[in-house]
Amino acid sequence: MFDADKLDGIGAVGIGRAFLFAGEHHAKLHDPNPNLDPNAEYTKEDTAYREYTVKLQKIKDKVYTAE
Repeated sequence: MFDADKLDGIGAVGIGRAFLFAGEHHAKLHDPNPNLDPNAEYTKEDTAYREYTVKLQKIKDKVYTAE
């Protein structure tokens, strides 16, 4: 169940959530020079890409099921 939730989070649902999160914070759609510091507070200057890079990109390393 843990892996299923993680796979869901990095698929289409996870991408949708990243854009939803960015939209809720009135973030930019695109920023050519995003701040990728995981400790920085989320601002209107951020994008869904930062949400992906800081959180979603690392999820694949946390699943237990072998490839």
